[in-house]
This record gives sequence, structure tokens and C-alpha cells, in this order.
Amino acid sequence: MTHPLAIPQIWQQAADAIAHDDRPLRVMVVGVPDAGKTSFCAFLAETLRRSGKAVGVVDADVGQSSLGVPGVISAGRVTRPVQRLDDVPFQMGYFVGDVSPTGHMLACLTGTRVLVDRLRARGARAIIVDTSGLVRGPAGHELKLRKAELLRPHYIVVVRKGDELGALVRLWQGRRGLSLIELPSSPAAQPRSPQERRARRAARFRSFFRTARPIALSLERVRLRGTRLTLGTPLDVPARQRLEEVLGQRVLYAQTDEDGWTVVTSGWLPHTQRAEAAGKMGVPSIRCIPAYRLEGLLCGLHDGAGHLVDVGLLQSLDLSEGQAVVLTPRAEPSQVHTLELGRVRLTPGGTELDRLRPGDL
Repeated sequence: MTHPLAIPQIWQQAADAIAHDDRPLRVMVVGVPDAGKTSFCAFLAETLRRSGKAVGVVDADVGQSSLGVPGVISAGRVTRPVQRLDDVPFQMGYFVGDVSPTGHMLACLTGTRVLVDRLRARGARAIIVDTSGLVRGPAGHELKLRKAELLRPHYIVVVRKGDELGALVRLWQGRRGLSLIELPSSPAAQPRSPQERRARRAARFRSFFRTARPIALSLERVRLRGTRLTLGTPLDVPARQRLEEVLGQRVLYAQTDEDGWTVVTSGWLPHTQRAEAAGKMGVPSIRCIPAYRLEGLLCGLHDGAGHLVDVGLLQSLDLSEGQAVVLTPRAEPSQVHTLELGRVRLTPGGTELDRLRPGDL
């Protein structure tokens, strides 16, 4: 099969060297955005497949996912010829719920390791991990260093445009049991603007949710995750009515927490109004979640084993009635044990409406 990109000879040499290694392999590929690291992952996957290895791929780039849907770390076994990474079939995922690793590094690390282990359990003897483009600054360095410590790859392939990864390379040089391969970026790699990246995500979301339909989930059976909601004790009716009078706004749900109250309101409340209401109600603090910030929220649907069944968009969350309605392509209500709320709000057409901070829910 002819590869669609002009492959530099040094890429070919690197892929051949890895293919000739007879050990069960873990390969971690690192690079700045638009350097061609995903193209190298696809080329390496095909080279390893042709050499007769059982190959698995983990796509850990939650913002510019090629294998799965954005917001999810995705993985699959290579079962057919590969020209691009999206030729690898999506077989399993780990929900992160945001389109950037920032603020979600623990989930990104955990998810990558979980999927590497699941691929190994399914018989993959060579596993390629395509990492995100977050490599610069303390956060980027920390994420890549911790990921390498967790995965303990036999090879780290660094695809460079210049010396932007020099500090990382120096930290990895000479580490026992690790082969470090430095490659130039692909001549065919084209830089993409933030607008182009957002448009690409929108197209992938749009394609994923094209056949989605709403399902109703009973919160008596399905657990919520990724939010403090339902972790506290619901307020009784008189307390909610008094709170509505003080706030001057409809309270859709309210609960007591260890350090105050969390309320879902019909609209936004400024901090000064919440602080004043907390004083009148005699509680340390009142956290407010406007109902509209729950609508269109990217969410993960997990089975009883904790495995991701599907990804959805939250349409409504009625905690008083104990029901959530989720727009999802494949999941059936009987499959869902846990509903995990993410941090990106979308339209079904893929347009990003809002990004919540980790503590907002």
C-alpha cells in the first residue's frame, strides 16, 4: 500500500528499527502541534502490522482526536491497512470530558494507562501511544514526564520542528531501558489555526452525534459522576421555598454539603448575591449551578464494570424527579450504570458553546 504522505527516509529507518524489536513493545510518540506525530503513529502502526505484529493504538489527544471523538482517550487494535490514524477502528475509550488536558491531567494519565492495559489484555504486543500537543511550559513537561513514568515505554519517539522539546529530551536521555528516537517533523505537516482546530472538532462531534437519539436514565439506578450534585443531602421543601424568596429566583434543586449548600437555579447569580443569601440562610456558602450550564454538556456513559459504553450530550437533568435525558448514538438505558458529566457544552451539530472549569459542577 502506498502511503499518502512522502515519508522521510529517517522515519522509515526509525519504524523499521522498532519493527525488528521482538519484545512486547510500548511506543510513546511526542511532538508539538502540527509536527506530524499523528502521521508518524499511523505510519508506524502500518509498518508494525506488515511485520506481523499484533498492534494496538491509543489516541491520547483529547482535543484533536483522530481515532475517536474529542474529549475521549480512544484505542483500538489494528485490523486492516492503515494510512491515517482514523483507519484504526475505535474499540474502547476513557472519558475525560474536555478538549484540553489542562485541569484534567490525572484523568489523562489514568485513561492512557487503562487503555494500554486493556489493549494488552486483548492480545496487542506492540502498543503505540499518540500523545497530545501539550508539551510546552511546566504543565506540558509534567504531563509528558509523568506519562512516560506511568507507561514505561520501550521507545519514546520525539517529532521535532526545532529545539522546542530540548528540555524533555535531555531529561529522557540515558534512561535505562528506554530508547529515545528524535525525528524531524514531516515536510507535509501543515500548521492549523485555533479556528481550524475548533472546526475540525466540530466536524468530528457532528459526525458522531449525527444518528443520536434521546434516552431517559433513572437516577435511582444510574449514578452521577463528575459533579458534587447528589453527594449531599437534599433540602426539604420549606428550606427550598425560603431560599427561593431570598435569592429571588427559582431553585430547581438544593442540597447541603459539608461546607455549605449547592443549588441549581433557573439563572445565573452573581457572587455578591450568593454571599448575601448565605448570610441570611445561616450557611457558610452557597454554590450556584445555573440550569442552562447543564444543557448540552458532554457526558460519558459507563457500564457496571466502569467501561465507557458511549458518549452523549446531556439534554436535561431533573434531580427532583430523578431523571436525566441524554442524546446518544448507541447506548441503551439498561447498559448505563454511571453518567459522568464533562466540562464542554455543545450543540448536536458540534458547535462548542461553553467550557466549564473543573470546580464549576
